[in-house]
Amino acid sequence: MTIHFTCRQTRLTPALRQFAEEKLARLERYLDKDREVHMVLTVEKHRHQAEMTINSARRHFGSAAITDDLYTAIGLVLDKMGKQLRRDKRRRTASRRHDPRPVREAALDSQDGNGAGTESQRRILKEGVRSEPMTVDQAADHLVASENPFLVFRNTESGQMNVLYRRSDGDLALIED
Repeated sequence: MTIHFTCRQTRLTPALRQFAEEKLARLERYLDKDREVHMVLTVEKHRHQAEMTINSARRHFGSAAITDDLYTAIGLVLDKMGKQLRRDKRRRTASRRHDPRPVREAALDSQDGNGAGTESQRRILKEGVRSEPMTVDQAADHLVASENPFLVFRNTESGQMNVLYRRSDGDLALIED
C-alpha cells in the first residue's frame, strides 16, 4: 500500500503523518497490497479539510471531511472510508456463490431426533428453478436420471405448474397446482 500526501496552505508535520498512518493501519485488512492511497490536507482560515481517495484496479473510493481541527478531519475522513471499505468487503463476500450441499448437510446435522431443527439454527435457502414444459412421464424419466430430489415443470397436458419429487421410500410423488 502506497500513501501519498498533498498539503495546501499547510505543512505535513511528522506528528500529522504518524497520526494518519496509524489510523490508516486499521484499514489495511480491507485493502489489497496494490492499493494506492492519496490524502489531501487543506487549511483555509478556520476550515481544515481532509480528502482521501483510494485507487485500485477494481474500485475507487473517496471521502472528505471539514472541521475546525485537522486531526479531527483526518479521523472523520478515515472513519467514512472505513465504512465504505467494510461495505465493499461485505458485498464482495456475500456475492460469492456457495455450494448449497454443505449448507443443506449442516442443516440436516443440526436437526434433533424428530427431524425438526431449532428456530435459531434453521436456514432457508432460495434456489432458482427453471421449469420446462413436459409430460408427467418425461418428468419422471428426467428426475430418475438426475440426482436432484425434485423437479419443477409445466405439465403440457394441463398447462399448470407441477412438482415431482423423490420420496424417502424411493417412489416418486406428484404435486399439482
